Amino acid sequence: MKNNDKIINIKFYNLSIVILAILAIIMGLIPSRITAFVFLGAVVFSAFKEPTLAYAGWVMGYAFFSILTDATGILGYFLLTPLILQGVIIQIFKGGKFTIPVPLVVFSISIIIVASFSWLFSRAPQENIMAFAMLLTAIFTMISMVNTIRNYKGAFGAINQAYVFTAIAIFFVTVLSGDFLQVARLNIGDNIRRVANVTTPAIIMLYIEIIFLSKKDKKSIFNNRFPIWLVIFLFLLCLIVLLATASRGAYLGLIVSGFCVFLGNLVLLKAKSKPIKKIILYPLGIGGVWWAIRFVQGSAAGRYMSSFRVSSFGDNARWLIWMGGFVQMKGHEFIIGAGPNSFRQLALLSGYDYNPHSVWFDTFITLGLIGFSIFIIFTLFLLTKSINKRNLYSFGILSLSIGLYSTHGNLTGSMDFWALLALCYGGIIIDELNYKT
Repeated sequence: MKNNDKIINIKFYNLSIVILAILAIIMGLIPSRITAFVFLGAVVFSAFKEPTLAYAGWVMGYAFFSILTDATGILGYFLLTPLILQGVIIQIFKGGKFTIPVPLVVFSISIIIVASFSWLFSRAPQENIMAFAMLLTAIFTMISMVNTIRNYKGAFGAINQAYVFTAIAIFFVTVLSGDFLQVARLNIGDNIRRVANVTTPAIIMLYIEIIFLSKKDKKSIFNNRFPIWLVIFLFLLCLIVLLATASRGAYLGLIVSGFCVFLGNLVLLKAKSKPIKKIILYPLGIGGVWWAIRFVQGSAAGRYMSSFRVSSFGDNARWLIWMGGFVQMKGHEFIIGAGPNSFRQLALLSGYDYNPHSVWFDTFITLGLIGFSIFIIFTLFLLTKSINKRNLYSFGILSLSIGLYSTHGNLTGSMDFWALLALCYGGIIIDELNYKT
């Protein structure tokens, strides 16, 4: 794989991402049409000079999705997707390339073909046309991020930093607004899932960075190497934000991914330090998270945590909802799927008016056995690549995309899921290009 000579303007990016974080905080504290469009305008303006900021603005805006939607009266997807398109156009205009790895091309085209048939033969194709368009948008977002990481040195670290700065912005919004003191679900609009879905990757990224710094490794997933004490501080800050969301699925995803990163550190990186010390520390970490969950259970957020208990897992409503949609599938729908956004329509026939609450289960409902198999093959491809490359980052992000989206989200609406796939693939590309980041 050939390296592109394009390098992002790191100094301008670092300054701009701080300004965008401040504007996001103001928007969160004073949600209005003015603050929302000032934030979006700043993203657009800065992206003209450094296109990578379009992707950073997308990540940050996604965490404030509901605020953007409520303040402007425009659905967040219609505000954020143009940012990705702007980034691609400016990159090409400035002489950049738009090249996609062959495996990603095959995966994307295969999914689009299956989704097209699934949509055309669905029970209500006219009602589902918007969902089909959103699926195409999600795929475009994924391949655009991979293209940027592949062709612009520094873009990988820049996007990772965007996740961390977004979590920091959320922290300040909740602290300054006083909502954090309630120890309940953060009051960032009706947007808890998206907040958790941005904060959880930030925690895993910082955890991996701590591992690199503790080994005095020259590797870094960011464009700037920060002191380990600062990375640990940011790690704890992001963990506090996640705990305050009381998002059960995010907790589960974090524990699964954290454990995979821990094992990857021992096996993939062949840690030379005494494993027994880390083996002792990890259960202590799980104990700390469990204590935090119990603490939140006893607070104002306790009612959100009741179904997180192991004793009640068999009675979890998700099983009933999933089966409610599954039993309504017929004939060809098991092969090519029932079509985008069809799960809720199927579940409603069984008396459940809910979204699928699982990207992976929704993939089967939407794309059938063929589409689900394509996803599994692509996931195994990424897993094999990350293991063969001893790539702890891609291994951790892939495990997070599996664990985090097994219990919530949907295939067409969870753009953050597709972004994680892009970052996973991007981490593998960084290894192949031998970038020092």
